[in-house]
Amino acid sequence: MQGELLDKVIGFKDAQTEFVMLQAPDEQLNLEIIKYHQPIDPEGARMPTANRLGLGHIAFEVDNLEETVTALKQKGHTLVGEVQTYENIWKLCYIRGPEGIIIELAQRLEG
Repeated sequence: MQGELLDKVIGFKDAQTEFVMLQAPDEQLNLEIIKYHQPIDPEGARMPTANRLGLGHIAFEVDNLEETVTALKQKGHTLVGEVQTYENIWKLCYIRGPEGIIIELAQRLEG
């Protein structure tokens, strides 16, 4: 994936990724694994220590993205990039959560 939409959601310019989505048989759990090809992290791959706080990125599906973002902003959290719509299927954004964790919020749009 690449392009203006991705750049606006994650807050990077000229980002390039590839990803795979895994879904549990009961469809109650999805796992998305993303590899970034661009931009390259200037520090390269690092082996985090066991006491490193937080996760790099976790995603939640929400019923109403605007209400969720508004409520989180009122609590002092900030968007990483912008709210965007992906192929008229998902409305999504990244927001900074506790201890700087990047939280992806996604709302499935009705067809």
